[in-house]
Amino acid sequence: DGAWIYQSGVTKADLEDLVRNAYVELRALIEQHEALRAYFAGLDRDPVLSSGAARLDLDENDRAAMIDPLRRHGARIYDRTFIRGDRGLREGMRLVEQYAAPGGRPPRIVFRVSDIYVPWQFLYPHKTGAIDVERFWGFRYELGTRQLVDAAQATLLTRMDKPTADQTLFAAYRSDSADDVAARANLFARHVDELLPRDLDVADSRNEFLERLTHEGYKLRLIIAYGHATSGTVVGSSPGGEPILTGDAGGPRFAFAKTEYLEPGDIDDYTPPPDDGLLLAGQPVVLFNACETGGGGLRPMNNNGFVGALTRAGARAVIVTETPVWNNFAYHFGQHVFDGLVQGLSVSAALRNARLRHLREWNNPLGLIYTLYGNPAARIE
Repeated sequence: DGAWIYQSGVTKADLEDLVRNAYVELRALIEQHEALRAYFAGLDRDPVLSSGAARLDLDENDRAAMIDPLRRHGARIYDRTFIRGDRGLREGMRLVEQYAAPGGRPPRIVFRVSDIYVPWQFLYPHKTGAIDVERFWGFRYELGTRQLVDAAQATLLTRMDKPTADQTLFAAYRSDSADDVAARANLFARHVDELLPRDLDVADSRNEFLERLTHEGYKLRLIIAYGHATSGTVVGSSPGGEPILTGDAGGPRFAFAKTEYLEPGDIDDYTPPPDDGLLLAGQPVVLFNACETGGGGLRPMNNNGFVGALTRAGARAVIVTETPVWNNFAYHFGQHVFDGLVQGLSVSAALRNARLRHLREWNNPLGLIYTLYGNPAARIE
């Protein structure tokens, strides 16, 4: 079929180790870097919630402390995957880096993989020299990963570009007390509702969410979740103050309340066998906007996480996060991705545009934390 096939030499274990190392450093940076913690703590108390509040007004050293790890790990993944392979692969990557699409449209690059989860948007072609932030692949290209999560359903799940369904479901964190995330969930849901042609359906409990998937999955074109989540990785400190990351027994989960969680296995429990149709027969786009909904943390990411469960259920495309994200940033970034989808953009274009907007207008590169799995051409309009 005209495909070029090359041997990269990188193994699954190699990539899992590279991704885990990137996660450990980025998680420690987000949790422990004093200037960033102080800065984002101030944003989370912002009563106005203006988009400009997502601006990163950091000095040169603090900004470098955030950009350098992204470049270092992105360059390592790039080097091991593409440069250490055979000569044809290196030549092919040179052509990719030099390619300019007609009309200035960014090329769309799709990775087809089975059980390897990599934040390809981190890719950066140079290990040394001055950093040009817009050379990260997440800013340069429209990226997507066609993830093979179930051999029986592989050819079906992400085929459609445009939906046949017309409803949107919003999964919201709730709280009985004053809670910043719950307040933002309500504001986010209100923004979504204002831009939709029909009323938004909101689920604020695990059982209600699963009931909506079971009885209305054929109607859903879009699912948005906003709240607290975790990969099951816990950050502690050594006696010397160095960050220590450990895993808990719970694994990945999304919180509807402080003691009420949705696990990927809960979605799988409701997903019928392939021959009996799809749980999400409307094949929605999913924005799972909470901490670490796509990252494996200290565990290698596998098909048992939210990406695998949602894809098996029928989602055409799933946007998730690789690390913790600050409340205010996730609130505005998620809105900008949604706005692009409502305007008719593909999910890969909406995600890239949101990344570039936060980078160029507010000096904020953290849109690279968001990863797209599934069909990059998927649209909701």
